[in-house]
Amino acid sequence: MYNKVLITVNQDVIDRFVQEQNDFAPRNEWPLLRVIDFRITADQSFVKLQRAVDKNKILLDWRNSQNVVSIQVELFLQKYKILDMYEEINLRNDIYNSKKLYLFIRYFAEAGECFPMEIRPEGLPIHEYDIVFDATSNTIRRIANKELRTDVRFLDMSQQEKTGYVTGSVLDIWTQAVPTDPALETLNIFHLHLNDTSDEVAFDVAYMHDGEDISHFCQFKTDATGRPLRYKIIAKDMKIHTVLYNMNVVEKEQSAVQQMQGHAGSKEGVIELPFREHRV
Repeated sequence: MYNKVLITVNQDVIDRFVQEQNDFAPRNEWPLLRVIDFRITADQSFVKLQRAVDKNKILLDWRNSQNVVSIQVELFLQKYKILDMYEEINLRNDIYNSKKLYLFIRYFAEAGECFPMEIRPEGLPIHEYDIVFDATSNTIRRIANKELRTDVRFLDMSQQEKTGYVTGSVLDIWTQAVPTDPALETLNIFHLHLNDTSDEVAFDVAYMHDGEDISHFCQFKTDATGRPLRYKIIAKDMKIHTVLYNMNVVEKEQSAVQQMQGHAGSKEGVIELPFREHRV
């Protein structure tokens, strides 16, 4: 009976996805692997597994991946969970159709260097990856996970015009509370450091009152000179609450990003940016 079960598994499991079970972590954090071989012979029985994604849930390039392990069939049946057909279909759709597991990078090239403008998924630690850039063609040749020494699958978009916030950078904002009537809620923003490759940048400032949230500030218009507003600094309780960035300034560019990666922001292409407030 045991051998019959193994033969059945052998026929069905090759090229299927499995998860390595871990009682100390939620299932969505279990490592994802792909079965690339399953052998049962008189002399040996083993399963060969290839890592499918890295720890950031970015799809590895299986064509040159060396992240392969072989384990005994008995251990495989105890330690790994084969995705059911519903999970398998959804995962394959994320890989081959929507490409949700791909790393997306929008960049501009100058003087033979690549400067990332936007990275998806949001919050991805891009320092964990090597970007191999071809200065001759101004294209990204490959992106590799440093720890795994393996290429990852990616989508890239070149932006020759140097416009926009440099993804991953932090805004430094210097503020000062104005000694006046507290009811006026006056906060002086007198200096800031920003990494943005635009020739000109238009800012807006607003104060968030009780009963309001970020959704009340996601509409960006133009400044007094007619320039489209790109940044909005939101203050609350006499300190900086958040900084919003308008990704819809370049409409065609935003449309392309949305088609490849889904909606780009929390509301109509508006995202929150990392910042540090320095009170003096």
